[in-house]
Amino acid sequence: MDTRYQPVDDGYRIVGSTSIFNRTLYGGHAQDDLPERYFTFAGDAPMVMGAITDWRKRPDCSDAKCGTFMAGVAATPGVRVPVFYYQGERDGDRYGQWFHESPGTISTYRNGWTEHQVRPFFQCFPRVEALIEVLPLQEHAGFLVRLKVSTDQHVHLAMGFGGVTDFLGRLEFPYVKARCFGPKDCEGNRVELGENRALICGPDGAAIESRMWIGASFPVEVSLGDPKLVDEGVGPFLSPDADPDPRSPMVRMSCPLMPGQTLDGFVVVLRNVEEQVLDRYLSSSDPAVEIKHAIWRKHEVIKIETPDRMLDLTVPSAVVALDACWHQNTFCHGAYAWHCPYMGWRNWYGPTAIGWHDRVAAAIRAHAATQVRPDEVNGPEHVVQTEGDYNHLENSHGYIPEIPDGRRGIFYNMQEVYVDHVLHYLERTGDLALAREVFPVIADVLDWEQRILDSDDDGLYENKLNTWISDAHSYNGAGCAQSSAYNYRANRTMALLAEMLGRDAAPFAARAEKICEAVFEKLWQADRGILAEYVDTLGHRLVHPSPELATIYHAIEAGLVDPFQAHTMLRFTHTDLRNERTGPRGGRLVWSSNWYPQNYSSCGLYTAENLHLAWACFQAGQPAQAWPILAAVADTHFMGDNPGMACHCLTPSGYADSAQDFTEIMSLHLRTIVEGLFGLRCDLLRRRIEIAPGFPDDWKHARLKVRDVELTYRRQGRTETLTVRSALAARRIIRLPLRATALESVRINGSSVEYRIEPGIGRSLLVVESDTTEELTLTVRHGGKRSPSLTSPRQVTRGNALAIKVARGRATELLDPTGCLHDQRIEADAVNASAASRPGHHTAFVRVQADRYDAWLPVDFEILDKRQARRKSPIGRFEPIDLADCFNVALAEIHDLDYCHPRPETFSIMTRGNGRFIWDWNQGGYQKVVIDDSTLRRCGGTFTTASGIPFLTAADGPNAACVSIWDNFPEQLTVPLSGKGTELAVLLIGVTNPMQAHVENARLDVRYADDAVEQVSLVNPVNFDDWLVAAVQRENETVYFSRTNHAIVQRIALDPAKPLASLTVRAVANEVVVGLLGLAIRRKK
Repeated sequence: MDTRYQPVDDGYRIVGSTSIFNRTLYGGHAQDDLPERYFTFAGDAPMVMGAITDWRKRPDCSDAKCGTFMAGVAATPGVRVPVFYYQGERDGDRYGQWFHESPGTISTYRNGWTEHQVRPFFQCFPRVEALIEVLPLQEHAGFLVRLKVSTDQHVHLAMGFGGVTDFLGRLEFPYVKARCFGPKDCEGNRVELGENRALICGPDGAAIESRMWIGASFPVEVSLGDPKLVDEGVGPFLSPDADPDPRSPMVRMSCPLMPGQTLDGFVVVLRNVEEQVLDRYLSSSDPAVEIKHAIWRKHEVIKIETPDRMLDLTVPSAVVALDACWHQNTFCHGAYAWHCPYMGWRNWYGPTAIGWHDRVAAAIRAHAATQVRPDEVNGPEHVVQTEGDYNHLENSHGYIPEIPDGRRGIFYNMQEVYVDHVLHYLERTGDLALAREVFPVIADVLDWEQRILDSDDDGLYENKLNTWISDAHSYNGAGCAQSSAYNYRANRTMALLAEMLGRDAAPFAARAEKICEAVFEKLWQADRGILAEYVDTLGHRLVHPSPELATIYHAIEAGLVDPFQAHTMLRFTHTDLRNERTGPRGGRLVWSSNWYPQNYSSCGLYTAENLHLAWACFQAGQPAQAWPILAAVADTHFMGDNPGMACHCLTPSGYADSAQDFTEIMSLHLRTIVEGLFGLRCDLLRRRIEIAPGFPDDWKHARLKVRDVELTYRRQGRTETLTVRSALAARRIIRLPLRATALESVRINGSSVEYRIEPGIGRSLLVVESDTTEELTLTVRHGGKRSPSLTSPRQVTRGNALAIKVARGRATELLDPTGCLHDQRIEADAVNASAASRPGHHTAFVRVQADRYDAWLPVDFEILDKRQARRKSPIGRFEPIDLADCFNVALAEIHDLDYCHPRPETFSIMTRGNGRFIWDWNQGGYQKVVIDDSTLRRCGGTFTTASGIPFLTAADGPNAACVSIWDNFPEQLTVPLSGKGTELAVLLIGVTNPMQAHVENARLDVRYADDAVEQVSLVNPVNFDDWLVAAVQRENETVYFSRTNHAIVQRIALDPAKPLASLTVRAVANEVVVGLLGLAIRRKK
C-alpha cells in the first residue's frame, strides 16, 4: 500500500526511518492539578526526549526540554574506526553505533507506545540485536525504556541522558533546530551521581524547574558524560579519557555485554519526584506491562471492528491523544501543542459520542462558572470602535471567557460552540439535572449573542472569530450564515428544554423562527440552491454568494435546510470547490473555500473541516459522499511524518502537516465514526436512539461499542442483521437502505414487525421502531430485483431538452427546487423538460417507485449558455490616453493612508487601518507593504506591457486614479473619451482580500455617445486580484512592474461604429480600492 506507514496488528509500522521525536506519547492525569503538561517525544528512531509545556507561563504553549535519552553499543570504549579508513576519511564509525542511527530499524507505534527492532550492522562489527520499547509513565511525569539486547561478541552498552532547559519554543516540528540535542541543552545543568542512577537539575533562574531522575534496573557504571562527544559516536562518548565541561554535563551509563548474553531490563526517567518513587519503579518486576494495561484501558472506551483495517487503527490513537487533551476539568486546545484550556473549538463532540459524560459535564460546569455577570461590570456595555482591524467590547456581560482562569474580556467568540457542546451533551445523555443548572447560563449567552452580534435586530448574526477556521475572516459587520445557524439550533433546542423544565419557551421559539426567516429571505440563493456566506450591512449591501465549508455543514447540522437543500449545498462542494484525490485509496479531500488570495484559514485543506463535512454528508443521508472523505482522513494517519496522527493541515496528496494531535480533529474523527459511519445518534431529550448506518455498500460486517450502546452488523447474501444492545430507556429508530425493490421479511428477534418506507434522497429507507430495552436483533431479507436508476446528460445547453430515463421503476413526481426546468412532462419511464434557467450547476429530483422501493433520485446537471458569436480580433495600434488630470494619489502612498470610514460600529473584524487584510501574506512578507513603482516612474512617460500596449504614466507626483467605498477616494471616476475604437485597454491595480471573493469588486462602464454601454465587472479572483499578493486571476494580462507589485490589463471590445463618450470606474464592494494607471484605445485602422 502506498503509505509511509503500514498497518499492522495494533499499530503503524515503518522500516528504515531515522526520524526522531515524531511520535508524541502521553501519560496519565495524576498531575492535572498543575497547569503544566509533561509529554514524551519518541519517534521512528529510538531517541527519546521529555518535554513540558505550561500555558500560564507561556501563552504560546512553547516547550522546555526535560532531558534527552539515547542508547547504543560500542566494541571498545574510546575507540572509533572510520568507515572509509583506507581512503584517509574520518567519517562514520565501524566500532560503535547509536541505536537511533542504525539502518533498517523496524519501528511500530502501538497506539500509545513505540517498539523498535534494531540491528546495528557493519562488516566487522559484532551481531547485536536490540528490542526497545518506549512507554510513557501513567502515574508520574516521565518515560520508561525497556531494553532487550543480545550479542554474539563482547560489546559495551552505552546510554546517555541530559539536556534540561528553560522554554525554547515549539519543538514538534522537524525544522525547529532547537529540538535537536546538543551541548547547549546541558548548560547550567547540575548532575548528582548515584548507584545505577543520577539526578539532573535544570539551570537556575529558568521559568520552569525540572529535576530529572534516571535509573537503570540492571547494573551500570554511572559517570559524567560529555555532550560534545555524542555526535562523535558511541566509542568516543564512552572514552575513559573524556573530560566533560562541568558547566554543561550530562549523564553517562554503561555496562559490558558478554558473548551470548541477553540483557533484559529497563531505564526509567522521572520528573520532580522524590528518590523513593524511582526506587519503586526499579524494584518492580515489569512496570512496562502495567503501563501497557493502563493504555489499553484508555482504548476500551470505544471499540470498532470493520473491514477497513486502517480506519480501525485510527480509533485507539485518537482516543489516547484525546485523553491527553483532558486536563483537570476541561479539554485543552491540543494534546501538547496548544495545550491551553480554550473553550473551543469542537473539542467535546467526540468525548460525548464515546461516553466520557463525567468529563464533558465537568467541562460544562467549569466554563459556566466563569460567565461574566451584570454586577461584575463597571459601566454600560458598548463597542469601542477602532481605526484598525478589531473593534473592542467593553463592560459586556453574559458571555463566557474562552479560558476559565478568571480573566475578563473576549477575543475568540467561543460562545456558540460552547452552547452547541452543551446541547449535544444534553441530547446524548438526557441529563435534566445539568440542564436545569445551566439553563440560565445558556439563556444569558443567547441574549448576549443577539445583543452583540445581531445589534440591528434583523435576525442575522455576525461571525466574529466563532469557529476554528475563522482566524483569517473579517466580516466587517455583516449578517452571516454560520453564526445564524448556530443560534437557530440553540434557540430551537432551548425552547424544547424550556418546556421540559417548566420555563417559558416562547422567546426562544420566536427567536429561532426569526433567524430562519432572515436566513432564507437574505441569504438563500434559490436559483442556485445554496446559502450565501454573508450579506453586507455597509456600502451596497452585497450578498457574498460563495460559501465556505463551514457554512454548508453548520446549516445542515442546525437543521436550517431540508434534505433537498442539503443535497444541493453538498453538491456545491464538488462543483465549486477544489477537490483532491488522495493516493492510497482514492479518498476525497475538499478545500475549505474558493476565496482568494489564499490565506491561512481563509482557504486551505484542513482535516477538521473535511471531517465535519463528512459528518454532514452522513447526517444528510449521503453516505456515498461521506465515506471517501472519512477514508482519506484515515489514510492521512499513515501518510505523514507522524504515525497515528491526522495533523490539522493537509497537502493535496493527503500528507499530514502542521499542528499535531489537535483536539478538535480527534473529537470530530470519533464523532464522525460513531454518529456518521455507524449512524448512532442518541437524543435522550426526545427519548429516542436513531441508528442509521452509513457503511460502504461492500461491507459485510461492522461492530461498534461505546458507553451505553453496542451495535453489531452482518450481511450475508440478501440477508442483513443489526443487533442493538443498550439499556437506555428510549425508542429505537432504525433506518436501513433497501437493497432491492422488495422486502421478503422484516423481523425483530425472530418475529415479524411493522415497518414503513421513507423516500430518501438517492435511497429508499426501511424504518423500524421499537421500545424494547432488551437486546434487539433486526433481520431484513431483501428481494432479488435491482433498485431503480436514472440516466441523464451531465450537461445541457440553455433552451434545449433535458431527457431523464428511468430504469426498473416508474417516475411519479419531479421536484425542481432551483426553478431551472420548464415544460415538464412526466411519464412512467421518462421525465422530459427544457433547461430554461441561468447557466450553472443545478439539481432536480425525480421520485421513483417500484414495488416497496420509493426514493427521490437526484439528477445533477450543468446548464451551458448558448455560444455567442465571437467578435473578430481587433486590428490596429493602441493609442495611450493622458490621465494626468485624473490621478489622485501616488501608488507608493496608497497604504500610507488611514482608511477609517465606512467601518462598522459593531463588535467586528475589518481590514487593518492601512486597508490591508488582517492576515496579509503577500509577496513582501507577512503584513508587509513593499511598493516599488520605479519601473513606471523611469519609463520616460510611456510604459509598454509585454503584450505591446503603451500607457502614459507620470515620472513624479500622483500616478493612480483610485476609486473606493472608503471615503479616501471617490466612489466612481469618469474619464472622457472621444473618437471611435475597436478595443479599450485599462491598466489598473486592485486592493482586495479573500472576503471579497466571487463578488463584484468594481465595474468598468464604457459609454458611447448614444448612451449605450459596454460593461465589465471586476470579480476577485476571476479577472481581478490584489496588487501586493501573488497574481491569481487568469482572464487578463498580469503585468509585474516590480518583484512585489503587479497590475492588470483589462481589455474591453468596442463597437467600432459608435463614437465613444467616457469610461467610468465604479467601486462596488467594501474594502476594495481600484487604481486606474493608464488607458489606451485601439483605433480602427
